[in-house]
Amino acid sequence: MIYRGKSMYLINEVQIIHSFGEFLEDLEMLTYASYLNELIDIALLEEESNRELFRQVVTAYYLMKSKVGDVETLVRTFEIKLLNLTGYGLNLENCCVCGKKINSSNYINFAYGGGVCNECNKQNGMALTNTAYNVLKILSNFPLEKVHRISVKEETKKQLYKVLSGFIMENFQKTPKSLDMLNVFKEVNKNE
Repeated sequence: MIYRGKSMYLINEVQIIHSFGEFLEDLEMLTYASYLNELIDIALLEEESNRELFRQVVTAYYLMKSKVGDVETLVRTFEIKLLNLTGYGLNLENCCVCGKKINSSNYINFAYGGGVCNECNKQNGMALTNTAYNVLKILSNFPLEKVHRISVKEETKKQLYKVLSGFIMENFQKTPKSLDMLNVFKEVNKNE
């Protein structure tokens, strides 16, 4: 039972369906799960309801728990879904400056939220490979529960991380800190 008190909600009774306790045994999964929570926290206003976003995060948790596919690709796809579900969807079909249809691009504009054609001015964003742009386009149309079928090269994952981090910062004015420590751990392990 939940009811509203003077300044906050009070919970009288709960029943746990699944606690995802497995994440506590795996630092990487725990960090990614924390990152997804932090994304939702910065993307939604207090008391804002978004049932589809809730469904997406639970799907991501179950996929992470089952260790189905690459967790980085899953998280990048979740970031795209979060942007779409909060009204900041990426325009990857048309040039975000002039509106001309584009099949691919090598530049993303953060301010206008999409790809830029070869004729338009490339500012307020970042360059990326056509491959990274096309993967971004594929992931934006791919259901989260089937993302394990996609294999993405490490270099492309790095570009997607930079692009999506830029969009998140541009639209929510905050960047989640959860992945910073994981990236430090990965660098230390790589150097050993």
